[in-house]
Amino acid sequence: MYLEEDMMGTDWKFKENPDAKQALNEARRIQTEVIELSMSLSQDRLEEEKSLAAKISFKLGKYFEERDGNQEEAIKCYQETLKKCNNEHKDAMVAIAKIYQNQGKNEECQQMCQKILKIDPSCEDATYMQANLMLMRDLTEKAVKTYMELLDKEPDNFNILANLIELLRKGGKINECQKYIELAEMKT
Repeated sequence: MYLEEDMMGTDWKFKENPDAKQALNEARRIQTEVIELSMSLSQDRLEEEKSLAAKISFKLGKYFEERDGNQEEAIKCYQETLKKCNNEHKDAMVAIAKIYQNQGKNEECQQMCQKILKIDPSCEDATYMQANLMLMRDLTEKAVKTYMELLDKEPDNFNILANLIELLRKGGKINECQKYIELAEMKT
């Protein structure tokens, strides 16, 4: 509730909200106790309680990432989310991969993207990050192909379109952009 109130304004990113942080930490602590009780009393509620704990950990991770700018704490919360969801919380995995990419931890980012794509082969975020990693390793042709595949699925993704145009321009193949520009125009 504290975060939703904050987000009504325009300057909410990287603006701390101690009340929200305290509420999320308290919710995480209480939910951990609930899980412990469920383990000893009611096994049938255990998965539901773990799912709720994962949601709380994910929100806390987002708080650390977007409000505190504390990437390491965000990663810890996202990893806690994954533990509660048997490593199948795609949003947490994407968030971790993005942080790794921003930190220049390309190997870790690549590994996380591969895990994501095993769960969801059509995940655009992971595919986009992999294409960016390809560019860093001078695998330009592979990156161009990946960008084109992404634009075939989502023609109005202008970040990818801009990257593709830039790559094709540098490669002297600017004429190949026309198809994707026209697809984007038709979509918008």
